[in-house]
Amino acid sequence: ELATVASVFEHVALLTANGDLVGGNLVILASHAPIDAADLTTALQDQGAMTLVPEPAMRAFLGADPLVLTDDLAPVDQLLTSNR
Repeated sequence: ELATVASVFEHVALLTANGDLVGGNLVILASHAPIDAADLTTALQDQGAMTLVPEPAMRAFLGADPLVLTDDLAPVDQLLTSNR
């Protein structure tokens, strides 16, 4: 999903509830305007709920060749039998 959102929006941020990219809840923020990481981090700290994943960690999580979901793969269960 992150790769799909990033293919449409120029600015993407990833939030995690437990500081881990595996086994927890993730929230994707996307915008056509820049996302101010410092302001977002401050707001998240004030709420005490989620943390911003640093850009390099988010890019590493995406990997070098992430799969972008398209209508070609609908329904999503087609991914289970895909050669990708």
